[in-house]
Amino acid sequence: MDAELATTPHGLWEAGADAVASHVPAARDRVREALLTAVVAEVADVGWDRATVAGICRRAGVQVADFGAQFGDKHDCFATAGRIFVDELLASIRAALRGVEEWEAGVRAALGALLTYLAHHPQEARAFLVEALMAGPEALANRDIALRSFASFLAARQLALRDPAGGPSALVSEATVGGIYGIVARRVRDGQIDSLPELRSALAYFLLAPLVGCPRARLELV
Repeated sequence: MDAELATTPHGLWEAGADAVASHVPAARDRVREALLTAVVAEVADVGWDRATVAGICRRAGVQVADFGAQFGDKHDCFATAGRIFVDELLASIRAALRGVEEWEAGVRAALGALLTYLAHHPQEARAFLVEALMAGPEALANRDIALRSFASFLAARQLALRDPAGGPSALVSEATVGGIYGIVARRVRDGQIDSLPELRSALAYFLLAPLVGCPRARLELV
């Protein structure tokens, strides 16, 4: 091997070294992505308390040392995956709202996007809506970001029209979103994730009734 290296043209060796170096970040990114996917599956399958770094690494097909090079502990890994989940969930809602001008239609579109996204990502739904309750403050903070973002959307028009200083409308929106979270999380916990999109009409009524009145909101149930 030494003889081969000694006879390798210097420029060719440098080119080979550069090629290897250029693959290192890509390899690290693949390891990181595999670990982030694995932590969601591990937590969803065995629960937060029973999830371990070793189990995450087995699912990802990487060594424990590779985990340590990416994350401090399972909390760090799970919180990072949670931030990605929130970003993707909110992105799907924003996409559903694109071009929607009427506010109540926006509520329907946002709810539909939320419920459909969760139904299509059952492991993420279980990990971040159910198991995250036991995963510490950073995981809960990610959940709260999503809840506050959704509540802010619902309150925005109502605040502008009736309550520009905040207060009751903002509180109503926060409370109704919290109620929806409880309903959805219970369905996820009970293994009824596929049925989530069926809740859209009832949840739209629940959201709109305090803001536009029951007779108008009841149209969502027709």
